[in-house]
Amino acid sequence: MNKAELRRIMKETLAKQPSLERERKSKLIVGRLVSLGEYSKAKTILTYVSMDEEVSTRELIPRAISDGKCVVVPAVSHDEKTMTLHEIKSPEELGPGYRGINEPKNRGTCFECERIDLAIVPGLAFDKRGNRLGRGKGMFDKLFAAAGCIRIALAFDFQVVGEVPVEAYDVPVHFVVSENRILKVGR
Repeated sequence: MNKAELRRIMKETLAKQPSLERERKSKLIVGRLVSLGEYSKAKTILTYVSMDEEVSTRELIPRAISDGKCVVVPAVSHDEKTMTLHEIKSPEELGPGYRGINEPKNRGTCFECERIDLAIVPGLAFDKRGNRLGRGKGMFDKLFAAAGCIRIALAFDFQVVGEVPVEAYDVPVHFVVSENRILKVGR
């Protein structure tokens, strides 16, 4: 199966998941994430701000802030080809941005990706080798190429597939956390 076909299938499957089920599973996934030593040790965390069909980060962001983490979120550049990173102190600092996804309202100074200890990443599909299928723009891959941090994907169990097609520029994750398991892929 090629990337385009897998993206289409996963987008359809994600859209069909009832919102109450998505929220229930998201709480389990975030609970598994915060139990990891990698989360406990991290001082600076980059996390995505979830779209409706993704694993929700709505509870993760305030939790990480209350845990004393420096929380950094992405904002899509005006040319829609790259992301910039910005520290937030509260979820109230977020507002609609690129494609309606919440981003920092005040972008201010960009945060250096080299300072990130742990990146919480979204995706459409993942495999047991840590390969990740994103939405096709490569923005997270470009970001990860510059950062040497631990990368953890949050996923619903059905998003973990036998094999994700990869290109040379695709950057894998180190862990995939779902509602049923934590996969450490050992990279």
